[in-house]
Amino acid sequence: MQEQQHREQEQRELEAAKRRELAGRARETAWAWWQLVPSQARAELLAAVAERAWHDEEIQLDIPAAPRASASFAYGIPLFTTGRLRALYAIVRPSPELAVLSPQLAFQHVVMRDEHEARQLARVMSPRARITYLGPPLGAGGLEP
Repeated sequence: MQEQQHREQEQRELEAAKRRELAGRARETAWAWWQLVPSQARAELLAAVAERAWHDEEIQLDIPAAPRASASFAYGIPLFTTGRLRALYAIVRPSPELAVLSPQLAFQHVVMRDEHEARQLARVMSPRARITYLGPPLGAGGLEP
Protein backbone atom coordinates (compact mmCIF):
# COMPACT_ATOMS: atom_id res chain seq x y z
CA MET A 1 0.00 0.00 0.00
CA GLN A 2 2.72 2.44 0.99
CA GLU A 3 4.78 1.46 -2.07
CA GLN A 4 1.78 2.15 -4.33
CA GLN A 5 1.32 5.60 -2.79
CA HIS A 6 5.03 6.29 -3.26
CA ARG A 7 4.82 5.36 -6.99
CA GLU A 8 1.73 7.54 -7.44
CA GLN A 9 3.50 10.46 -5.77
CA GLU A 10 6.53 10.01 -8.04
CA GLN A 11 4.22 9.90 -11.08
CA ARG A 12 2.51 13.15 -10.03
CA GLU A 13 5.90 14.82 -9.51
CA LEU A 14 7.09 13.65 -12.92
CA GLU A 15 3.94 14.97 -14.61
CA ALA A 16 4.29 18.30 -12.80
CA ALA A 17 7.91 18.59 -13.97
CA LYS A 18 6.83 17.89 -17.56
CA ARG A 19 4.13 20.58 -17.34
CA ARG A 20 6.67 23.10 -16.01
CA GLU A 21 9.06 22.24 -18.84
CA LEU A 22 6.32 22.61 -21.47
CA ALA A 23 5.21 25.91 -19.99
CA GLY A 24 8.79 27.17 -20.07
CA ARG A 25 9.20 26.18 -23.72
CA ALA A 26 5.85 27.82 -24.56
CA ARG A 27 6.98 31.09 -22.95
CA GLU A 28 10.24 30.96 -24.93
CA THR A 29 8.34 30.35 -28.17
CA ALA A 30 5.94 33.21 -27.40
CA TRP A 31 8.81 35.54 -26.51
CA ALA A 32 10.52 34.77 -29.84
CA TRP A 33 7.21 35.30 -31.70
CA TRP A 34 6.64 38.71 -30.14
CA GLN A 35 10.27 39.79 -30.63
CA LEU A 36 9.53 39.90 -34.36
CA VAL A 37 7.41 42.99 -33.63
CA PRO A 38 9.18 46.03 -32.08
CA SER A 39 7.37 47.54 -29.08
CA GLN A 40 6.33 50.67 -31.04
CA ALA A 41 4.82 48.46 -33.75
CA ARG A 42 2.95 46.47 -31.07
CA ALA A 43 1.31 49.65 -29.81
CA GLU A 44 0.45 50.64 -33.39
CA LEU A 45 -1.01 47.17 -34.03
CA LEU A 46 -3.31 47.38 -31.01
CA ALA A 47 -4.35 50.92 -31.97
CA ALA A 48 -5.11 49.73 -35.51
CA VAL A 49 -7.31 46.92 -34.16
CA ALA A 50 -9.19 49.45 -32.00
CA GLU A 51 -9.58 51.83 -34.94
CA ARG A 52 -10.93 49.07 -37.19
CA ALA A 53 -13.37 47.90 -34.47
CA TRP A 54 -14.73 51.43 -34.20
CA HIS A 55 -14.84 52.03 -37.96
CA ASP A 56 -16.39 48.67 -38.90
CA GLU A 57 -18.61 47.93 -35.90
CA GLU A 58 -18.75 51.10 -33.77
CA ILE A 59 -17.23 49.16 -30.88
CA GLN A 60 -14.80 50.88 -28.54
CA LEU A 61 -11.92 48.80 -27.23
CA ASP A 62 -9.92 49.14 -24.05
CA ILE A 63 -6.24 49.16 -24.99
CA PRO A 64 -4.29 48.40 -21.80
CA ALA A 65 -1.32 50.63 -20.94
CA ALA A 66 0.82 47.52 -20.53
CA PRO A 67 -0.65 44.82 -22.80
CA ARG A 68 0.13 41.27 -21.74
CA ALA A 69 0.04 38.17 -23.87
CA SER A 70 -2.11 35.43 -22.40
CA ALA A 71 -1.11 31.77 -22.22
CA SER A 72 -4.82 30.95 -22.44
CA PHE A 73 -4.90 32.37 -25.98
CA ALA A 74 -1.64 31.01 -27.45
CA TYR A 75 0.15 34.08 -26.07
CA GLY A 76 -1.93 36.50 -28.11
CA ILE A 77 -3.08 39.76 -26.51
CA PRO A 78 -6.77 39.75 -25.57
CA LEU A 79 -8.63 43.01 -26.21
CA PHE A 80 -11.91 43.81 -24.49
CA THR A 81 -14.71 46.23 -25.20
CA THR A 82 -15.09 49.26 -22.96
CA GLY A 83 -17.98 50.03 -20.68
CA ARG A 84 -19.93 48.29 -18.01
CA LEU A 85 -20.40 45.06 -19.95
CA ARG A 86 -16.81 44.30 -20.91
CA ALA A 87 -16.61 41.53 -23.46
CA LEU A 88 -13.73 39.85 -25.21
CA TYR A 89 -13.52 41.39 -28.69
CA ALA A 90 -10.43 39.78 -30.20
CA ILE A 91 -7.16 38.00 -29.60
CA VAL A 92 -4.31 39.87 -31.28
CA ARG A 93 -1.49 37.91 -32.85
CA PRO A 94 -1.53 34.52 -31.09
CA SER A 95 1.43 32.29 -31.86
CA PRO A 96 0.67 29.74 -34.60
CA GLU A 97 3.10 27.31 -32.94
CA LEU A 98 1.14 27.46 -29.69
CA ALA A 99 -2.38 27.54 -31.12
CA VAL A 100 -2.81 23.78 -30.61
CA LEU A 101 -2.51 24.42 -26.87
CA SER A 102 -5.44 26.87 -26.99
CA PRO A 103 -8.45 25.19 -28.62
CA GLN A 104 -10.72 28.06 -27.51
CA LEU A 105 -9.08 30.25 -30.19
CA ALA A 106 -11.37 28.55 -32.71
CA PHE A 107 -14.32 30.34 -31.07
CA GLN A 108 -12.73 33.81 -30.89
CA HIS A 109 -12.10 36.63 -33.32
CA VAL A 110 -8.36 36.53 -34.01
CA VAL A 111 -6.48 39.45 -35.56
CA MET A 112 -3.07 39.09 -37.17
CA ARG A 113 -0.74 41.73 -38.61
CA ASP A 114 -0.71 40.61 -42.22
CA GLU A 115 -1.81 37.94 -44.64
CA HIS A 116 1.32 35.83 -44.10
CA GLU A 117 0.72 35.58 -40.33
CA ALA A 118 -2.98 34.91 -40.91
CA ARG A 119 -2.20 32.05 -43.26
CA GLN A 120 0.32 30.59 -40.78
CA LEU A 121 -2.38 30.54 -38.12
CA ALA A 122 -5.10 29.27 -40.49
CA ARG A 123 -2.99 26.18 -41.23
CA VAL A 124 -3.27 25.03 -37.61
CA MET A 125 -6.73 26.32 -36.73
CA SER A 126 -10.21 24.98 -37.25
CA PRO A 127 -11.73 25.88 -40.63
CA ARG A 128 -14.45 27.72 -38.67
CA ALA A 129 -11.93 30.09 -37.07
CA ARG A 130 -12.55 33.80 -37.59
CA ILE A 131 -9.15 35.18 -38.57
CA THR A 132 -8.69 38.68 -39.96
CA TYR A 133 -5.55 40.63 -40.69
CA LEU A 134 -4.67 44.30 -40.89
CA GLY A 135 -2.25 44.27 -43.81
CA PRO A 136 -3.14 45.11 -47.39
CA PRO A 137 -6.60 43.65 -47.98
CA LEU A 138 -7.39 40.86 -50.40
CA GLY A 139 -11.02 41.28 -51.34
CA ALA A 140 -12.87 42.26 -48.16
CA GLY A 141 -9.69 42.56 -46.07
CA GLY A 142 -10.07 39.32 -44.16
CA LEU A 143 -8.81 35.85 -44.65
CA GLU A 144 -11.39 33.22 -45.42
CA PRO A 145 -9.86 30.01 -44.08
